[in-house]
Amino acid sequence: MAQLKCMIRLGRQERRTPPSEFPDGKAHPLRIVIYDDASDETKAVLAAKKLIDEDRVTAIVGTTLSGWVIDRVSPKKWLALVYALRGLSLFILPFVTDFSGLFVFAVIYGLDWFATVAPTIAITSDTFGKRSVGSIYGWIFLSHQLGAALMATGAGVIRVWLGQYHFAFLAGGLMAMIAACLALSIPAPRRQPQVSPAISGTVRV
Repeated sequence: MAQLKCMIRLGRQERRTPPSEFPDGKAHPLRIVIYDDASDETKAVLAAKKLIDEDRVTAIVGTTLSGWVIDRVSPKKWLALVYALRGLSLFILPFVTDFSGLFVFAVIYGLDWFATVAPTIAITSDTFGKRSVGSIYGWIFLSHQLGAALMATGAGVIRVWLGQYHFAFLAGGLMAMIAACLALSIPAPRRQPQVSPAISGTVRV
């Protein structure tokens, strides 16, 4: 009981914490929405979420695992799986009412927090060549940031219009599922046939 009261006090303090005062200095749109969406009954759960989120253990594990996996499986298949898991976690979030549900969300979302980076870079390299990775991925990252800003604004409009973020979470989950399907539709890169040095040495005039 004492731990629960302590978590509730943390939740009340967190509820009053503006995005600019996040401990790591980062106000990710989804984090702002989650904090703003907390009700009086879920402040203890919110405090627990903050502890899990700031720890970043699952994010480190997911990012490292992602880099290891794409050396062994098709990057587009792994990217599709990551987007599908992200969509699943967003579908779960509106129905979270206790710590166990929030824990499931935090684990799933944490594991794929940065897990899309490795397969995206691999696909970019296979499609456009290694020399173009820097410039192409720069445009991809810019598009990502513009999309994040647009979705955060859209979530705010939904919150003002409907009084809650649930539909914004569900819409985000749906878009993640669409992204998973689109990832699977990425065509396989055309690989140039490599000529063996022994063969090329014999074909000289």
